[in-house]
Amino acid sequence: MARPAEAIQQFSLRSVAFFLPFTMTFVYPFCLLLFVSEMFQKDFLLRLKSQIISPFVIAFILFFIAHLIGMAWTLDVEAGLDSLGRLIPYLFFGIFWVAAKYEHQESYINSFLLGLFLCSILAHYNYLYFLFPEILPEGILSGKRNGMETAPFLSHVMYSPILAVGVYLVLRQLLIPTDIFEIKVFVARIIIFLALVSNLLISTGRAGFLLFLILFICLMIESSKSLGRGFIKVLLILPVACFLSYQIPDVQIRIAAGINDILTFDKDLYSSLGLRYVFSIHAYEMFLENPFFGVGTGDFMQEYPNYVISSYANLPYTNNPHNQYFMILATLGLFGAIIMVNLLIKCFKYGDYRARSILIGFMVISFFESYLWRSNTTMLFMFFMAIFCQRRSFLFASIK
Repeated sequence: MARPAEAIQQFSLRSVAFFLPFTMTFVYPFCLLLFVSEMFQKDFLLRLKSQIISPFVIAFILFFIAHLIGMAWTLDVEAGLDSLGRLIPYLFFGIFWVAAKYEHQESYINSFLLGLFLCSILAHYNYLYFLFPEILPEGILSGKRNGMETAPFLSHVMYSPILAVGVYLVLRQLLIPTDIFEIKVFVARIIIFLALVSNLLISTGRAGFLLFLILFICLMIESSKSLGRGFIKVLLILPVACFLSYQIPDVQIRIAAGINDILTFDKDLYSSLGLRYVFSIHAYEMFLENPFFGVGTGDFMQEYPNYVISSYANLPYTNNPHNQYFMILATLGLFGAIIMVNLLIKCFKYGDYRARSILIGFMVISFFESYLWRSNTTMLFMFFMAIFCQRRSFLFASIK
């Protein structure tokens, strides 16, 4: 029988996984419960030592500490504290790491998929409500995108990448099963896969499409006996999957919008792609003026008007460049960038194939959004890095 502290931790981890697609209001209480129960573990000191000496854990803590140090030259303290609040999960990464058990990985994944499946059902209902508002009562709406966001709790910016990770994980369970085949489990996974992938197709977030495309390519390679066979699978399956997806009207609309953004890029910058370009070049100028330590953790928005090119003065301002790399360079300079690169390297070194696939996907979509700064995607990234790491430094928290 599991000790009470351990049982509470496992319940907390599954609850965090379940509520990842919801607002962080649901997640934080279980993070707190996880933290408190850690102090009552019988081998608390050994577990603490494992965290302190682990380069993997230290890399996450340093990412938070770098932003904490950046408060020293931050003038906008309120914005700086807001950024620190978003990054608090990095500070407690070590507790997630020692609490997660190798033998319970599938249960964490299933909890995440169950919560995401519930959100996808609500999202599908919202989609139908927008089509037939005179027939259906209003669903649970986030209020984003002028009230037209189908995701029930989050904006498309965070919800679509979470969906992409969910589709990848359930598809991986189908293609690379780790448990004994059961028809009920197989059917349930098929239903969840269809619900999630259809939700992704009607979602308004294009980053989710890109992330899933990368994760799908990684999965084709993971499920192959050799790298060559993996690439052959990609070449054969990916074009067919893209062609079938393109037959869906909502997908066509988003692809057409993206192509239009590219074609009219030099004429109209007031688009998703155009604004990201403008935000990024201003953030880069901010970095060039403050190359070593940046403008400070919370001063991006305050400093941004000082770097706006006159020809772009009529465009909206922003509180982040929608690019994780320019975000870290502008606010913390090379000092912060080195710490972030160290974090990414450690994730690749200590993570398993799933962690590496998610890492690669996040590294790509972070060119289009500050995903390691936004709350839900920060927690998503941290959570799966914690449970998919390779246990090399201790044996007491996991059985291989």
